Order: sequence, then C-alpha cells, then structure tokens
Amino acid sequence: MLTEQASENFPQVREEFLVTKAREQVKDLFRPRPVIYWFDFLTSALIGWGVFAMALNSPNLSFQQVLFVVISRGVIHS
Repeated sequence: MLTEQASENFPQVREEFLVTKAREQVKDLFRPRPVIYWFDFLTSALIGWGVFAMALNSPNLSFQQVLFVVISRGVIHS
C-alpha cells in the first residue's frame, strides 16, 4: 500500500543512462595530477620496502616478522 502511494505521489521518470553523458559530468574530477601520483607512489614504496626490510631483520617466523610482512604487502600493493 505504501509503495502504491509513493508511486502515485512521485511518478518515476525513466531516462536512458548514457555512459558518455556520465563521463562528461564528472570529467573534471579525474584530471591527472603527476605530483600527487609520484608522491603517493614513492611514499608507498618507501614505507612498504622499509617495513619489509624490518621483517628481514626480525627473528624467523616470529609474530613481529609476520606482522611486518603483512603490513608491507598491504602498503606496497595498495
């Protein structure tokens, strides 16, 4: 009953969804910015490989080593 009332009060307008129209509306949100890309890339690489180096210096199969490997994998592959 509520659904019927809602559809009576607010008739649905069906417009065809066009991908090209959607891209046109949000194109300014996806402008490439090399400074942001390189900063993010180099920071992630530095932190990820640094934590992996800490994992290599940890005792074998210790909780600390496993934790460092998991963190480094998450940072490098994000």
